[in-house]
Amino acid sequence: SLLQEILTLFVKVMAKYLKLDNEAKQKEAMTDWLKLNVGGTIFETSRTTLTSHPTSSLARMFQLNNNLPPTTITPDGVYLIDACPVGFSVILNWLRYKQLMLGGVKAEDVMPVADYFGLEELRRLLSKHMRKEKKTRSELADKIQEASSKIADSLEENSSKIAVSLEENTEWLEEKLGERLDSIEAVLNQVNDGVDEVQNKVTTIADELPDWEDLRSIKEVMLANLPGGGDGD
Repeated sequence: SLLQEILTLFVKVMAKYLKLDNEAKQKEAMTDWLKLNVGGTIFETSRTTLTSHPTSSLARMFQLNNNLPPTTITPDGVYLIDACPVGFSVILNWLRYKQLMLGGVKAEDVMPVADYFGLEELRRLLSKHMRKEKKTRSELADKIQEASSKIADSLEENSSKIAVSLEENTEWLEEKLGERLDSIEAVLNQVNDGVDEVQNKVTTIADELPDWEDLRSIKEVMLANLPGGGDGD
């Protein structure tokens, strides 16, 4: 009947409307801006970001109509998650940008948090990064060891050269010092000889000089020979 057709059409229209409305609500819910308290640190992000890897336990915690309810929610709507906030910050950036952005965080510190949330793809990326770091550290250690060996060899070689040079210079200095000492000794000998000669000449001159009595007699003779002399001293 006409009434039955109208009712059927009305039911179809309402079902379609309800379906569209439900899809719109779900879509709106997926873009919800959520606040999380992770280990005492507050994070804010969208539900879409948290559920971007559907197979992870983190995604299932925030998916609509899922069988894994989210963690405790405070009265003001903050989700409480008991996890390391440092590791979670790396995870959140990876969910946002699909890039591993460690900054100053070590990959081995993020690994257990990635395991906790079931992020297998991130776990593989962290493992690859850790292997690369280990290889880099090993190569760096080898280079440091090689450089240390070269420095030690160079020091040993230079020490030998320095020792030989010191020995040669010591012999040269000893030779030159001996020559100088010989020269000084010769000069001193010449000075001594000169002093002796001077002393001898002084002694000779002193011996040749008349004594006082002789000088007195000479004076008396000279006075006596003078005109009118001989009257006094």
